[in-house]
Amino acid sequence: MTPPRSCQKAETGVHSLLCGRQQLVCIVCKNNHLTEQIYFLLDPTSVEHMATPASASGGGANTDSGTAAVVPKIVSLFEHLPSPILQDFVRGNRVNLISPPPGLTFSELHEWFLTHLPGADAAITWPVAGRFGAEQIAAAGDRLKVVSTYSVGTDAVDRAACHDAGIRVGYTPYIGDDSIAEYTIAMLLHYCRRIDHLLSLVMEGKFAASLRDVLRDPTMHCGFSPAGKTVGFYGFGRIAQKTAEKLLSFDVKKIAYTTSRSKPFAAESFPRLHSLRESFYPQTQIVNEPDLLQLAAQSDILIVLCPGNASTNATINSTVFDRMKSTAVLINVARGTVVVNEDLEKALRENKIAAALLDVIQGEPNVDSSHPLLAEDLRDRVMILPHTASTVVDTRKMMADVTARNILVSLGFDNDLLGDKATLIEQRAWTHFAE
Repeated sequence: MTPPRSCQKAETGVHSLLCGRQQLVCIVCKNNHLTEQIYFLLDPTSVEHMATPASASGGGANTDSGTAAVVPKIVSLFEHLPSPILQDFVRGNRVNLISPPPGLTFSELHEWFLTHLPGADAAITWPVAGRFGAEQIAAAGDRLKVVSTYSVGTDAVDRAACHDAGIRVGYTPYIGDDSIAEYTIAMLLHYCRRIDHLLSLVMEGKFAASLRDVLRDPTMHCGFSPAGKTVGFYGFGRIAQKTAEKLLSFDVKKIAYTTSRSKPFAAESFPRLHSLRESFYPQTQIVNEPDLLQLAAQSDILIVLCPGNASTNATINSTVFDRMKSTAVLINVARGTVVVNEDLEKALRENKIAAALLDVIQGEPNVDSSHPLLAEDLRDRVMILPHTASTVVDTRKMMADVTARNILVSLGFDNDLLGDKATLIEQRAWTHFAE
């Protein structure tokens, strides 16, 4: 069937002519000044659901020349992503968001993702659900323009493979810094003030008995304070610095930190932290300790906040534990790959360290109640939490909106539809892409 000349248009769009019981739909795509037409015979009832991204959004996100894509396809690992921006685009039929059914296991989710990636323009991923790499890129095909990970880092995305395939990599740094710093200190205080132990006394009906114990020995059921302690940071990026700022108010004696290269504590390198220390906490010493073993030896509390990559993989191991104080506490809120589980278990059983507080753990998410570090004889000395350091509602919602903007900007949608750009840039909450 030959379309009439009146069907020609000089702009991107969708229009149609009735042809008996069916409808002839002409999609006109203009790409690099080349106008092409693609004709389809469709059932009339399906036409109302068709819209190009340009016509649906008011600009941007043109369809690829010579393809039948109507709206961009976004495949997300999340059953629900709490982004009003993305939800508005879905309701307006500007994007086709594909989300998994509820209740899939991680292995089932992996297979679901691979099954639904073909033809995707964008993907939303999450480190705990698995790495995004060559397998996913191959499954998606050459339409994939962007993958955005709902996380502060990109270590679970094969950036080199994405770069080679021309795929942008988005992520959500900065937004969760304070949330993670608060959580780190909450873990420390929970342990050092023995909150679990005290709660168990009440739950066992021993409220009065625990008070009677004071007459037997006033130090029973007591913990310790961070005051006067040396806190070591393995890694001293944004989140570690936020944590150090908050620890100053606990009157810690010393803060020592490692960096990938020598970085003495000075105003030009750490303006905010330096100003806080000088103005309000001059009694607290802050020093750069480039040697990890020296850092471990002097720390009462060793906080792991380094990036997760090849250079940090398995670096907190038996060699480090052998240098730590027997009273020291290890806290890991970085990546599970940094700490060797077997070496940690051995160090705890041999009383080379006092305790381990882990928000992340080697081998996650495959951690169940039979895990060696959850053995009954270690339960008073080990805290394992399910990788939840950013669990603040507002933080998670902002991360979702940044994820949505990473996707929608990459697909070419107008910035005016995505929020107040100037304000969000100032808040570091517009978009973020790995270089």
